[in-house]
Amino acid sequence: MVIRQHQRRNQSKSANKGGLKAPALRARKDRTNKSLSVTISIGYATREEDLKFPEAVIKAADQALYRAKGKGRNCLSS
Repeated sequence: MVIRQHQRRNQSKSANKGGLKAPALRARKDRTNKSLSVTISIGYATREEDLKFPEAVIKAADQALYRAKGKGRNCLSS
């Protein structure tokens, strides 16, 4: 993830009038931006025979999220 400069929004609008496509504009501007690493843990659940009600599915997804967080960074759990 790139942290954008405060002035970038206004610059990109005026630079884009010159015919630059968004990816090309981004590539040129990113050299001066700072990078930030982001991690994600995801828990998910689906409706099944033992999870008939929405509340039960949400509770199962929440429990799966905490299992994923317990495994470490960038994990997915069901």
